[in-house]
This record gives sequence, structure tokens and C-alpha cells, in this order.
Amino acid sequence: MIRITIVEDDEDWLEIISSSLEENLRNEKHEISTIKYENHLQTINKLIFLEPDLAILDINMANSSRAGIRLAEEIKEKMPDLDFRFLSAQKEKDKDILRDVAKFSGEIPFEKADFRENMDLFAVFISNIIRKKFGSDDSIVRGPLKILNKSRAIFLNDMEIKFTPMEYEILFCLAYRPNNVYSKLQLYNRTKSYEVSSGTSEDTVVSHIKSIRDKLKKIDKNFNPIKTVTNYGYKYNYSRDSKF
Repeated sequence: MIRITIVEDDEDWLEIISSSLEENLRNEKHEISTIKYENHLQTINKLIFLEPDLAILDINMANSSRAGIRLAEEIKEKMPDLDFRFLSAQKEKDKDILRDVAKFSGEIPFEKADFRENMDLFAVFISNIIRKKFGSDDSIVRGPLKILNKSRAIFLNDMEIKFTPMEYEILFCLAYRPNNVYSKLQLYNRTKSYEVSSGTSEDTVVSHIKSIRDKLKKIDKNFNPIKTVTNYGYKYNYSRDSKF
């Protein structure tokens, strides 16, 4: 699932943008959250908590012509994998701003004037980014482990393993962002969905992790990518040079 967070200082625009994306991204598995920009530090803390894959930032917020760029500069240090796209109230002419926007997104800002004329246009713009950056079906390959999210199938050494819905969601969450550490509560909150039984809870995460490890080891006894981080939670241990 692709997590998208919209940051705006105007509540009307937050509603317009989020509603349009919800309406027009039906073919993409996504989750949209919004942050009303009030101050810099509060917004950074909310972004870190939400952990989006894609942040849509207005450039000019709270009477600061570079608020969105400043956010991107600071949050990139804490979340290096976060992708950015920028909005501008009108056609941006400031060369320094255009240069900095291109540095973070590789593209010019999307003009809100265009958005008002054709809301679908922005959704297509974001949909293309999702397909280009993250793939259309969220497939993941981590060494010998392959997760095909579109069909919800998991393979280790080309052998399919059956997981419960909760086990699948936990493993997908960990493998999607390798080396990120998640607490039990974070894993539980991020894996709840209509596909996961209502009988689950934060405390069941530990038993689900054990079951995932056991199923992986039945295929390869040396394959144990899920590591326990003492006094915090779990992470999917991965480097391109290792078996995991």
C-alpha cells in the first residue's frame, strides 16, 4: 500500500486535493492522510509519525514562500526514502525555488490553477508517480524472498508459503521498508485492514512474528530476516550484498 500525505495550510485545499485523489486513485492501493500546516516542527513530527511514501507539499505556506522546500530539506535527513511532489498557487518563476523543487522531485511544481480547471489531471499526475516509483502492484523482492502484493502471494526460494492475513500484512510492512524499526503498536496499526480478523490486537503481533519466522525457516533454516530490536520492536534486516 502506498501512503500519501498532503501538507497544506488551507483546509479547503486539503479537502479538495484529498477528495480528488480518493475519487481518482481507485485502481491504486493507497492510504491518504492530511496535515494542516501550522508550524514547522509540528508538521515534521507528524510526517515522521505518519511515515508516508509520498508527501505532497504546498510550497508557500503560512506566509513563507519556501515553507514546503524547508520541510523537504529537513525531513529528507530523517526519512531518506520519502518521495516529494510540490504544489504552487501559480506558475512559479523564482529560479531558486524551481531549482530546489527539481532537486527533491525532479519535476516542476504542479499549479493549483490547473487543478481547479481539471481535478482529474492532478490525480493522473500522482497515479503516474505511483506507478513509476513504486510499481503498479507493490511487488517486493528481498533476496530469495518475493512478495506479489496484487495476488497476495509470498515465495521463498521460488516456493510459495501460505500466511494468515495478519502474518502477510506484517511481513509485507517490514519488507516494504527494510531496516526501519517498528514497535508492536506501529505494526499493529499499520497492518489493520478489512482483510485482518477483528480478533487481533497489539499483543498478538509477537505470536504472529514467531509464526512468520517458523514458516520461513521450514523452507530455509538459515533465512531469518526479521530481527528483534531490544526494548523497541522489529525490523526486516536487509542489504543488497547479503542473503537477506
